[in-house]
Amino acid sequence: LDTLQFSISNLTDMVGLESSYAFTIYTRTLADYDSNGKINVDDLATFSTAWKDTNYSLELGPVTGTVPHLIPTPDNVYDLRDIMTLARMWHWSNNTPSLLLANINQYGPQLDIKQSGKILDITLTEDVVSAQVLVIYDQTKLAIENTIDLLNQNEIMFKSHFKEAGNLLIEKAFLTDIQEKHISLETNSLDKEDSYISIQYTFLDQFKNVIAQGFMSQKVIAVPDEFALHQNYPNPFNPVTTIQYDIPVETHVNLIVYDILGREVRSLVNEKQEAGFKSVRWNGRNDMGQQVSAGMYFYRIQAGSFSKVQKMVLLK
Repeated sequence: LDTLQFSISNLTDMVGLESSYAFTIYTRTLADYDSNGKINVDDLATFSTAWKDTNYSLELGPVTGTVPHLIPTPDNVYDLRDIMTLARMWHWSNNTPSLLLANINQYGPQLDIKQSGKILDITLTEDVVSAQVLVIYDQTKLAIENTIDLLNQNEIMFKSHFKEAGNLLIEKAFLTDIQEKHISLETNSLDKEDSYISIQYTFLDQFKNVIAQGFMSQKVIAVPDEFALHQNYPNPFNPVTTIQYDIPVETHVNLIVYDILGREVRSLVNEKQEAGFKSVRWNGRNDMGQQVSAGMYFYRIQAGSFSKVQKMVLLK
């Protein structure tokens, strides 16, 4: 935030009165194209459009000096040096945690977000040039992986992650016209329970018009790291017990109870299931609804290539 300060003293006006005058000129920070004091999604949209149109009047690099007092030396080429300059200035401008970026009204289509395993995927429309997503979450229940910035000549993405505050700011710009545009987050449940996150978003086109913006709550399903079949509880049991199992990816699951001779007693699960921490109860009855006799039983899971057997005891 460089400034130019001017002061003029010993001024004498036309009637002989003496006075002084002072004023300050604030210079625009590099990469702050709209001079609003913040390098954000609007500036990313301007940079992206300039890159596509080869508008060299908005070049950022190469530079000399230290952030934020960088001095550009334009070379009439858009390359990774311009992107790195934008990255340095963006992180300088977004180096403190923020809660809500602004009070924004809902506009445009609802956010298209889906979960596949541990990945939350936000789909953007083709006309999106720059996107801003703020994720607010409970850091005691959920961890969101903080991957490095994405910097290449097709798309750029910056992340400012404040784990202790439970918020993650992501801003992304597309430098070429690609059909599939996404922002993805990797989540990890800390207590094996589903949780909710809040997402505030703004998407802009090449003219910095708002395509969509809003605020929404999203359920995050807790997903395990690997397949597992746990010991039932209680064990021994009478007459009901609970069996827990972990599914890290969507797959078809078979969970069957056998007697000590290996004969099928009860099919507890036989369906395609989404990833997650699962449980099912067995009431000690067979597939015909009849109460089975006391003794030792086995339960076996088959989920994809994963297979495991555990034993349990039914008491009378």
